[in-house]
Amino acid sequence: MRKFLLNVTLGLSIGAGALFASALPALAVSPLKIDVAYNHLDITTGFTGGDIVVYGKRNWRGEIALVIKGPERDVIVRRKENILGAWINKSWVRFKSVPEYYDFSTSVSDYKSFEKYGIGVDAISFVATNSEKKIDRYKDAYLAQQRARRFYAGEPSNMEFLDPHFFKTRFQVPANVPKGVYTVTAYLIDQGRIAYQEEVQVNVAQVGFNSHVNKFSQNNGFSYAAVCLFIALLSGWLSNKVARRSA
Repeated sequence: MRKFLLNVTLGLSIGAGALFASALPALAVSPLKIDVAYNHLDITTGFTGGDIVVYGKRNWRGEIALVIKGPERDVIVRRKENILGAWINKSWVRFKSVPEYYDFSTSVSDYKSFEKYGIGVDAISFVATNSEKKIDRYKDAYLAQQRARRFYAGEPSNMEFLDPHFFKTRFQVPANVPKGVYTVTAYLIDQGRIAYQEEVQVNVAQVGFNSHVNKFSQNNGFSYAAVCLFIALLSGWLSNKVARRSA
């Protein structure tokens, strides 16, 4: 009887220990947690730009950096030269998997110190797929172009602390923002290293009538061109008819 009771007690102890161990990950507090106010940004008729608002909580010591990146694609940067009075594409570089949109925010004023962690516009990795060796001039030209279009941040967005733990950042996107899935990554930097990171995603897409027109143009290119041509001819004919009646 004692042996039976001992075995039951031992079994209950092991079971309770296993249950407690399995519950530890759920009870653990994440060092850094972020979320977005809305996980989508809708581009509708008359869209003039919008905001992607990120909220977060820091449960550990260290500094914070937020990075938001738009869809990645290969880009070609061409360099023109004046040859006999004509500007001709003389050379080019293809960069692989470059984000179309990039903005960031940090909890420190000296954001340049975060570039060693790969954070910031100037820390974006540019990998050339062709044999051109001097890629810096092409990289600088692309960065200048994206900054002028407001697709790349000139300065980091402001990080507002609601208290020592809670923070908020508002990323502004222009009217002609590239469509696709955007990734927001939060970094917790402690003692000279990235101690923790977390990601959330935001979908930037056209909705409503614009979305239907865009899908139709992509899936039925010839029909879309024919409809546009018909509308243009009809508009011209109607304008001409109205002008004759007014004369």
